[in-house]
Amino acid sequence: MPQGKGTYGSQRGRPKKVSKAKSKKSMKEEYLPLFTAILEAKKKVDANWMQKADKSIERRGTEGKCTPMTKPGCTGKARVLAKTFRKIARERKGQ
Repeated sequence: MPQGKGTYGSQRGRPKKVSKAKSKKSMKEEYLPLFTAILEAKKKVDANWMQKADKSIERRGTEGKCTPMTKPGCTGKARVLAKTFRKIARERKGQ
């Protein structure tokens, strides 16, 4: 009769039990560098988002689409972008 019949670790041929805390920790350690690399790459891509948006507005000829903000065509992403530009301009003017 094998010793330690009640636990997996003492029986031959069976894998040892791994606690959930250890497995979660090892997964975190394993995938953390991957996630940080993805986030760093995303930061590099988004660094010039404002310049790209401005170029796109000039290229398409949609400058003044949200001037004034109450125009019927000023909706969605265009409105949010216009608010962002206004906020930045206000902060620069205050300096």
